[in-house]
Formats: sequence, C-alpha cells, structure tokens
Amino acid sequence: INAEYMGSEVTRQDGTKLKIAECVVGDTTACVRARIVGDFADLVKDGAVIAIRNGRSEVFKEHMRLEIDRWGKITAEPNQQIGEINTNEDLSKVAYEMKYINLKGKQQQQ
Repeated sequence: INAEYMGSEVTRQDGTKLKIAECVVGDTTACVRARIVGDFADLVKDGAVIAIRNGRSEVFKEHMRLEIDRWGKITAEPNQQIGEINTNEDLSKVAYEMKYINLKGKQQQQ
C-alpha cells in the first residue's frame, strides 16, 4: 500500500458508522487507486502487504479504481514481501469515456 491514504467515516441513516479508506495499492507490475469499505479499512497502512480477494474494478469519474466492499475480503500478509511498487504503470491514470454504438438499429451503451 502506498502512502496516499485517506480514511474517513460516514454516518448511515440508522446511525451506524461506515469506514472508508482510499489508497494506492500495487506490486512490481502496476498500481491502481483503491477504495476499501468497512472493517477492512483498518488494515490500510502505509507499506502494509495485503491480499485482496473478490475485489472489483469500477470506473469512477472516468478512471479505474479497485473497490473492496462487503463481498470482498482483505487479509494482512506480514510474512510476504512485494518489493518496489511500480508507480510508472498507474492503471488509474488512464481516462475511460462512455461510447454509444448502434446494434441492429438500437442504440446501446458500451
């Protein structure tokens, strides 16, 4: 996990608190911005090595980010080492735009 960390708490309508952490995660091949929701946000610390299971990619404001919500799982991996995070290959810097294509006379979102 890279040092770009921003944690916050949101209060739901029922009064419970929801933890949210935004950070950059990566390995030697690439990195991507991540949004981690729930108790897993406590695992987000600069330099920590984590394993992410059942995360999903989302496009938010035209940029990709990895999201880990209540269906995802994160575990701390203190015995693992990754080495240098490849910040030159930042997948979140690529801008995606919505395009519409025409299939058999119907306009569809792509």
